[in-house]
Amino acid sequence: STWISYNTTIEVPFNFGIVDKRFSISIYGAADRLMNLAGLTFDQLKNQSYNSIIKVENNAKDLIISDVEFINATLADDSIQENILIFGHIYNYDTLSGLKLIVKIFDKQGSLVKIYPYQELIQHSGLHIHIVKTFSLLEYTIHVEKNESNLIKMDSYNITLPKPLPFKPVYCTGFPPDIEVDPQPESTPSPTPPVVIPCPNDCGAPKGNGYCNNGECNCIYPYSGIDCSSILLNTTITPNTTDPSVTINDQKRFESILAVVGIRELDPQSTQVNSYELVSGNWLFVSSSESNDIYKQYEYVYQLPSTNITSIIQIFDKSHNITFGSQIINMQPSTVKFTFNITSYPFSSSLNSLQLVLMASFKSQESLGSTCSVTDFIEDQGSSEYLRIQIQDRSLYGRFIKYGLVEGRETAITNTLLQDYKQSIRKPDETQAYIGLNIPYYKNSVQLDPDFSVLIEHESASDRDNSICTQASKNGLTAAQIAGIVIGGVVFIVIVALALIFIISKKVSGLFIPPSNEKINYVGRVDKSVSSQYGLAWPGIQISVLVSGTTRFSTVFASTGQVYYNVYIDNVMFVMNVSSPLPQPYSFSESLILDPTQTYNITLIKRTEAMTGISTFYGILVDDNSTLISYPKTSSRSIEFIGDSITCGYGILGEAPCPFQAAQEDISLTYGGIISRELEAQLYVESWSGKGVVKNFGSITIPSNQTLPELYPLTNPTEYTDYWDFNDFLPDAVVINLGTNDYDGTAPFPSKKLFEHTYIDFINFIKSKYINNPLFFLVCGPMITDPCCQYVQNVAHAVDAIYIDMQGILEPNDYGCVGHPNVEGHAKMASIALPIIQKNMGW
Repeated sequence: STWISYNTTIEVPFNFGIVDKRFSISIYGAADRLMNLAGLTFDQLKNQSYNSIIKVENNAKDLIISDVEFINATLADDSIQENILIFGHIYNYDTLSGLKLIVKIFDKQGSLVKIYPYQELIQHSGLHIHIVKTFSLLEYTIHVEKNESNLIKMDSYNITLPKPLPFKPVYCTGFPPDIEVDPQPESTPSPTPPVVIPCPNDCGAPKGNGYCNNGECNCIYPYSGIDCSSILLNTTITPNTTDPSVTINDQKRFESILAVVGIRELDPQSTQVNSYELVSGNWLFVSSSESNDIYKQYEYVYQLPSTNITSIIQIFDKSHNITFGSQIINMQPSTVKFTFNITSYPFSSSLNSLQLVLMASFKSQESLGSTCSVTDFIEDQGSSEYLRIQIQDRSLYGRFIKYGLVEGRETAITNTLLQDYKQSIRKPDETQAYIGLNIPYYKNSVQLDPDFSVLIEHESASDRDNSICTQASKNGLTAAQIAGIVIGGVVFIVIVALALIFIISKKVSGLFIPPSNEKINYVGRVDKSVSSQYGLAWPGIQISVLVSGTTRFSTVFASTGQVYYNVYIDNVMFVMNVSSPLPQPYSFSESLILDPTQTYNITLIKRTEAMTGISTFYGILVDDNSTLISYPKTSSRSIEFIGDSITCGYGILGEAPCPFQAAQEDISLTYGGIISRELEAQLYVESWSGKGVVKNFGSITIPSNQTLPELYPLTNPTEYTDYWDFNDFLPDAVVINLGTNDYDGTAPFPSKKLFEHTYIDFINFIKSKYINNPLFFLVCGPMITDPCCQYVQNVAHAVDAIYIDMQGILEPNDYGCVGHPNVEGHAKMASIALPIIQKNMGW
């Protein structure tokens, strides 16, 4: 161990600790290289045998003159007034407080020259006296005392002023007029040469590739890279709508995936203290903006128990300068930039740091006989660090700025290529890396700003140190040998594929019923544009069948994320998780033996929202001799629920405190599900977590993109190509619960006028689609606060809707994950709304 001793001198205020005759010391503000702050309290110092108590003794005098200043003022008559300011300190201010003191002036022989009576103390512990000099002495003594007694020990101050210099007028030219002066040579100090920080390869400046700026290259399009020797590729960048990740394709030759995957707390030794995996399906897709011809923007939010992570992805189509802190950064076309805003985090210790983990992968999609890859992390002399994942002559290039905005201030951060986070893929044709963005201890907020692009490198990966290559590259195999290996591999793959097809065909033997079968009953907005596969996006969609003569029942689904269904076979419920992007059969025969002589009523309810994933229904598998029976109409009543995360049942099954997971969402247990069952009404739901009327959750843009009114007309809210046919469903009642995210506590907020007018326009749009004139109910939910509830009530009055107030109905035990109502909370909400709806509907 290495010990370093530091010494410092600290001046404490006069009379500090005078009451107790002592004061104690604590030490705070020690910082390490990550700017983690530490401190030691008085007790901690004392327990470690340090002298943390300083004794305070009375001074021999009650008053000390510490300084005298002279200020000249020009009066209205242009005369000069000389002022004397006397400063000092008073020890026993309890005795002196409110006293008027006398200032006496003595000459150097000790004779009294002037008395200034009754100068009142201005401060308790500080002496501050102002007098006007009306005497001409250059040497004199100032004495401050009490007029009436000698009980108070006072002080004196000796003043010796230098003799005044002869007055010299100053002219604008520097010389008096009409006087000729021989010019004198002036010595000009040599300027200090500026420190020049070199750039690698001079940024290709002689070739016009770029220029050097304080140790960092500024490249001229299409050149890029750490030294502007690489060429930026025109790639296709596709964002994911379920999490902040993108896929970058280079004409189907190379594919890259970028994603934020985790966040963890580290102690000073970089040992993990806490860790959160940022699960793909748990992100809240807030908004997207694709109308800008410079860049497209996508915004996501992840909610931890005490921390929100907002990720903004910007995909640039044109060159554009952005500002981050004090730095101007040029974003070139085909570049993707991530911005991360992290709210306060409950650190276990102020010595700890936070690490945001990104995953970057790069894969060749070509069959190359000789392939090499290499990964390196480069630090330049400027303000950035760079990740380079290279395969052959292509590279995924990431730029990480060496500072972040911590508490709104530029603060140094480090970026680390992680070797121990997860087992990374390192193959000649595919490479994966995890990068840690190391954030020092903070209290309120952090903002980080990395960016990525795909480049053509001037140097092949095989020529770089530490590259990983195929055996052909290592051993120098001939083209014929390589061709033989490739052909053999292709034959093997074909054989395996045929075997898999044969096995699957055996597994799915029986009667396959496609989704378009007229005896399958659907409730909710189902995308039926393709007869062989139906799309299910909104929560609450139901699929129901009556089947007899079968011993098994399987459904065939695929999904874009984590989609959960409640499956009811008569009165027995199963939970089905659809997570495969490829069609897969989901069977319940292992858990329930079906009697072929019985008829079974089977219903599937999509319990999760579109945010966690969209599912595709391909059909049903039953025995060959099975029979489907026409499904009867279940109810003549119908209710449509429109809303946000509360209507979705976000976190309803969780036990607080807990982060959100798709498995904790269940539309059947929400207040809408309860009310529909109690009133024996069909349930239609159009809701999406984080959506508002004007502003989405966490958004800094007003109006936000993809608000609920914008998504509402769509059959699939993630696709703008299929609009719902409102003639397919005419509800008797429409219940809307919106506004929570418009006023979520994150400024800016929509104005009263904008919110109310947009809400009214939205309701009028719905009314224009329903020729049966349903009754509207507007809910002020339990997570909404004023003034939003008042605005909702105003809207209800304007559109002739019934207002339902649920403010303040929840207690601490009524919350699930991330501050949302749990099952008990939704039951309370239903108990408020149910009698109001029932009475007004006459049900």
